[in-house]
Amino acid sequence: MIAMLNSFRTLQSIKTSTAINIFIYYLQKLPFIKRLVTDELYANLSAKQALTIVVSIIRIIWNVLLRLLYIGLIVYLPAVWLGEGLPKDVLWQYFVHIFFVISFIVSGTSSAVMLEPKREKYVAIKLFRIHPNSYMRSSLTLRYIAFFVYLLPVLLLFGLLLKGSFIQILLLCLSVTLWRIAVEYLHLKLYEKTNIILIKQQAIVWLVIGLGYIAAFLPLYLHHVPATSKLLLHPVAFILIGFMGIAAAFQLHRYRDYRAITDAATRRDDPLLNLGRMITEAQQTSVKTKESDYAKQPAHSEQLERKEGFDYLNALFFARHHSIVTSPYYKRLAIIAIAGVIIIAGLLLFQQQLADINIETRIILPFLFMVMYFLTIGEKLCKAMFYHCDISLLRYGFYRHAAYRHFRIRFYKILVQNTVISVLLGLVLTIALMLAGTNLWNADIAYLWLSVLALALFFSVHHLFLYYIFQPYTTELNIKNPFYYFITSFVSALSAIAIVMRPEPLGFAIFIALLAIAYTIIAHFLVRKRGHHTFTLK
Repeated sequence: MIAMLNSFRTLQSIKTSTAINIFIYYLQKLPFIKRLVTDELYANLSAKQALTIVVSIIRIIWNVLLRLLYIGLIVYLPAVWLGEGLPKDVLWQYFVHIFFVISFIVSGTSSAVMLEPKREKYVAIKLFRIHPNSYMRSSLTLRYIAFFVYLLPVLLLFGLLLKGSFIQILLLCLSVTLWRIAVEYLHLKLYEKTNIILIKQQAIVWLVIGLGYIAAFLPLYLHHVPATSKLLLHPVAFILIGFMGIAAAFQLHRYRDYRAITDAATRRDDPLLNLGRMITEAQQTSVKTKESDYAKQPAHSEQLERKEGFDYLNALFFARHHSIVTSPYYKRLAIIAIAGVIIIAGLLLFQQQLADINIETRIILPFLFMVMYFLTIGEKLCKAMFYHCDISLLRYGFYRHAAYRHFRIRFYKILVQNTVISVLLGLVLTIALMLAGTNLWNADIAYLWLSVLALALFFSVHHLFLYYIFQPYTTELNIKNPFYYFITSFVSALSAIAIVMRPEPLGFAIFIALLAIAYTIIAHFLVRKRGHHTFTLK
C-alpha cells in the first residue's frame, strides 16, 4: 500500500511537471507573449510552482470539457436532432444506444491504458525506476477513478435532460467503468497469449470504429428504437458486467508480470535508442518494408531515368517501397469491392423484405464523410515517407527549402489513388441506389458523385498539409504536436456533425466541393510560403 501511495505521488508529479513544461513551450509559440517567456522559465522553480495551480486547474477543466464535448456532440445532440419530435423516453433509449456502441464497443477495442505507449510511462519506469507492477496498479487505479469521477456529472447533465433517472445514469456510468476495466484485462490476456497489441492493429481498430459509428447512428435514420437501454440497464446485465469488472480488477491487481507489458509499451518511446535501432523497430510495424522491394529492379526503370531531381527521388521512393505504397491502396479497393458485392447481393435477394425501408441518397450522404475518412490514403503514406525517406533528408537545408516541390509531387500521387478509391465507391453506391429504386438520372446521384470526388480531394490534401505544416513525427517515432491532434479531432468531428445535421444532398455536395477546393488552395499557398520553416526534423 505504501509503495502504491508513493507511486501515486510520483505519477502526479511527473504529469504536473510534464504539463507545465508543455505549457511553457507553447506559450513561447504565441505572438507577443513569446518574447516574455524565455527558456530560463524552465529552471525557475518558484514560477513553476505558481504555474502548478494554473496547470492543475486547466487539466481539470480540460478533462471535463472533453467529456462534455464527447457526450454532448457525439451522443446527446445526434439523439435529440435525429429524433426530433419524439418523446423523451425514446430519446433516452437512443442516447443509451449511441453511448453503448461508442463507449463500450468502439472505445473498448481502440483503448487500453496499460498497452498505450506514453512518455509518462517511460519516464516513470525507465528513468524514475518505479517498479512496473507498482506503476501499473497505480496508473490503472488513477485512470478509472478519474474516468468515473469526470464522466458521472456529464452523464447526469445530459441524461436528466432526457428524463433518465438518477439510478439509471449511475448504473450506466458504473457499468461503462467496470466494463472498461474488464476490457483492460482482456487486452492483457490477448497480448499474453498471442503477443498481439490490439490497439496497434490499425486495420482492426479502424474497421471497428467505422462499423461502430454506423451501428450507433443508423437506427435513428431508420426510425428504429433499439432495445439496448432495456438490456444494458437491466439488473441482470449490471450484475454480470459488475462481476466481470470486479473480477478483472482483482486479476489486474494480483498480476505479477507487468514488466513485460510496460517494456512492450515503452520500447518505441525510448529517446535514448540510436537512430538505426529506431528505424529497425519502425520497420517491424505498420510501415514495414519487404526485402523483395529492394531486391527487384523497379518497374519502368527507363521512365525513372528520364526524371530528375525531386521527381526522380520520389519516383524511386515509390518504386523501392512498393509494398507500403500500394498495399493499403489495394486493401481499400478490395474492401469496397467485397462490401459492394455483399450489399448488392443483399438488395437483390431481399428486395421484398427491404421494400418498406426507404433507402435514399440523403440517408447515405451524411455517412460519406466518415466512410471516406477511413478509406482514403494519406496518413500511413506520410508515416512511411517520414520513416524511410524524410527522416534522413530533413537534416539538409536544400531538402527543407524544396518542401513545396516534393509536397506537390506527393499530392498528385495520393490524389490519383484516392480518386480511384472514390470512383469505385461511387459505382458501388450508384448500383445499390438503383436497385433500391433510385433513377440513374436523378439529381441526387450527381450530388453523390460530386461529394465522393470532392472528399477524395479533401482527404488527399488534408494529411499532406498536416504533415508539411506541423510535421508531427519526432525522431522518437511519436506524435507530440497538439495542433495536429486538434485539427485531426476537428476533422473527425465533422463526420459526426454531418450525420447529425442531415443536410440536403445539394447543400452537402456544394459545401464539400467548396471546402475541398478552398482547403487545397490554402494548403498549397501555406506550404509554399511556410513549408521550408515548418517541415523540419524534431
